[in-house]
Amino acid sequence: MSDREAPFEIQDEIANHYVYSYGGISRFFREVVENRKLMGTRCPSCAKVWCPPRLHCAHCYQETAWVELASEGTVRSAAPIYYVPSNYTLHQYLDMPYILALIQLDGADTSLYSIVHVSDVVIGAVTPGMRVRAVFREKREGRLTDFYFVPAE
Repeated sequence: MSDREAPFEIQDEIANHYVYSYGGISRFFREVVENRKLMGTRCPSCAKVWCPPRLHCAHCYQETAWVELASEGTVRSAAPIYYVPSNYTLHQYLDMPYILALIQLDGADTSLYSIVHVSDVVIGAVTPGMRVRAVFREKREGRLTDFYFVPAE
């Protein structure tokens, strides 16, 4: 490969420091950190269960109530990812590439994005319909990276 065909690379370093509040959905993160539980919210009018949780139902506009969800679910969509922005916190948890998936937890009507760990990351390693279960990290800080999924076997 000639120099003109070789990938052009530059150094990149970005540091962003924020303190922010999860506000009304704080309970989702507290339950992950303190109890290794996944929570959603249920609409009292239409009974739709939201995960990630919502304070108000997007269909009925009613205030929702907290419900505990199963730690297993179904992959709805998945893709191998080969790049993470340099300031993204996933760097400390992932080997590249990794699988990013939309996972519908049992008992939920919506899906959340999360990582699925598999032994061989290739296209098709994680497919829609695949059953997965949550694994909680030993050190949990109140982030979506405090848990990930593995194939349920």
